[in-house]
Amino acid sequence: MFIDLNLTLPRNGKAKQLDCLETVHRLGYVAVCWNTEVCGRVNARHARVPSDSASCLPPAASTADSSFTRDVREYSRITVQLEEEANVFALHGASEILRSYDLVAVVPQSEAVLERCLVPPAVELIDVIALPAHQRAAFPLKHAIVRRAMRAGLCFELCYSAALRDNTSRRNFVGHLQALLELAPKPACAASKVAGLVLSSGAEEVRFLRSAYDIMNLLHLFGCDASAAKQALTQNAHFALRRGARRKASRVRAEPLSTGLFDLEIPLVDC
Repeated sequence: MFIDLNLTLPRNGKAKQLDCLETVHRLGYVAVCWNTEVCGRVNARHARVPSDSASCLPPAASTADSSFTRDVREYSRITVQLEEEANVFALHGASEILRSYDLVAVVPQSEAVLERCLVPPAVELIDVIALPAHQRAAFPLKHAIVRRAMRAGLCFELCYSAALRDNTSRRNFVGHLQALLELAPKPACAASKVAGLVLSSGAEEVRFLRSAYDIMNLLHLFGCDASAAKQALTQNAHFALRRGARRKASRVRAEPLSTGLFDLEIPLVDC
């Protein structure tokens, strides 16, 4: 049950969106998140407007060329670029707007901003910490911060499309990946290398989409265990969506992780 948590909604109308859905359906994904990017403060103009088209892709659209017959479930996502700590404080004032999205991700631009994201009330409004995989790291990740994020129930996201663009983006992607592999605590299971890592496409065009098995092979070349890569595309992505569902349904703090980043003891349920 593969999930892509980061797809850019095409601006050219529903035809491009349907083409993208048919592609991810053919590649074997059961759910996707359509991403909205926000830089700085979240305000009323960023509130999500429910769309009539936010429904499942009819199975008949692609079963002719694929044995995969499940629908593709669509979710909404907002990704907030946080350049300063004031932007983190502003998240609480925009909590109702954030609650209109199925998934909330943040991109911290400094270590101080990341630390501020890990304390209440901000940590209760966030589901995913997204790392800009195509760029050099704005600051070095530290073991203590990674553990704190993990204990708070947050996942780190890398987008594999960065490895498909150019040599510079590929080097940066590998650097981010290796940093997470080194910093994450090593759980008892040898196959579980990194806790809380989520792999998404981050695709703005259909040509950057790849099957989950292609991504697992790619990650294996870059030093990530195949079992860990698969879990990042399945269970960990599922966990992030479940955390988002709890955030939307309740004002109570989201349930924290008690194990390593790849060691998530949750059953997979149908999307």
